[in-house]
Amino acid sequence: MKNSFFKRLMCAYSPTILLMVLLSVPVYALNETGSVRHASHIQEFVMLHPNASLAVLILIILAVILLLTIIFMTRSRNTKQIRNALNYDELTGLYSFYNFKKLAQARLDSSPRLAYVIAYVDIHKFKYINDVFGYDTGDNILLLFADAIKENTGDCDITARMYSDRFLIMLNASNIGNAKAQVELINDKFLKSVTDAGIATKPVFKVGLYQI
Repeated sequence: MKNSFFKRLMCAYSPTILLMVLLSVPVYALNETGSVRHASHIQEFVMLHPNASLAVLILIILAVILLLTIIFMTRSRNTKQIRNALNYDELTGLYSFYNFKKLAQARLDSSPRLAYVIAYVDIHKFKYINDVFGYDTGDNILLLFADAIKENTGDCDITARMYSDRFLIMLNASNIGNAKAQVELINDKFLKSVTDAGIATKPVFKVGLYQI
């Protein structure tokens, strides 16, 4: 981390350092007879051509500012990517398990009197589907299932993909019966989407419902 920061710092200020070096180095040239003579220092050029020197200096400053801006934007973009990777599942766009735990705890702390049901879902024999039909089909099934969850849950519900084919849904439901009805809607939508997509296998998911 420190080496990376040092490299960015050197890249940013190298034009200024180069200019300082040039200002201290004498320039030599050949005179009319072919012998070497001392021509001048860059400092003398600056004195003789102040306008041109100012223009060069402004260009260097602008280059440094541009380089610093690029470094800052790259760092901000990388930070955003890391934050997204931590909070969201890359494939489905659902919350990550890490973010689910934070949001669920915050919901329980802010509204402790409301009733919730946690649905723990996994797709039955998902490894078999990957092995037989390929990982592309497996990923497509996960996406269809995530879409079915999104379409049949509301803003008050918290949905996440734990890993592989494991999903979590925190439903704002007063009892297990209401939660079961909502999960059945997800299942119906999921199976219809699988059929419409022309996928050869008919996946089945198992679900556990827990009142909290």
